[in-house]
Parts: sequence; C-alpha cells; structure tokens
Amino acid sequence: MTVLPTANALVGRQQIRSFGTTGRVQQPNKLTRYFQQMKETCPDRIRSYAKCVVQAESAGALNKGVCEQEFAQVKACFRQVRRQQE
Repeated sequence: MTVLPTANALVGRQQIRSFGTTGRVQQPNKLTRYFQQMKETCPDRIRSYAKCVVQAESAGALNKGVCEQEFAQVKACFRQVRRQQE
C-alpha cells in the first residue's frame, strides 16, 4: 500500500502540498478561457483541420505541412479570439 505525504510534508528539501478542496470555486485561468472561446468561435476551422489530419494519417501521408492551409486558418481564428479577449 502506498502512503501519500500529508499536507506540507517535507520530502528532501522540497515542500509538498496536498491538493485538497478548499471550499472555493476555482476560476479558469486565462489560457483556459481563451481555449473555451476558441472552441465556440472556430469549430468549423478546427473540424476542417482535424479532418485533414485524420485523412492524411489514414492515407499514410501525414507529414509536416500536409494540412498547412487548414492549420493557418485555425491559427488565424485563434489569434482573432485572443485579440478580442485582451
């Protein structure tokens, strides 16, 4: 049976803190908020890129740059969302 260290237990010279609940709701960080907004704003572009990658992989032709155009569209949409959030 594995024994986990207790809260604030010292192991070597590093302090380990437990990740128990504190009773407060954790707010998503900035990256998480951006990603959620990107999924809502860019689903067609994300789907198009994913479809391209899956097709290339199925054909055995998944190499760097194969889905470059689709990736560029996803990237442009993500950047647009990020600029709107800032």
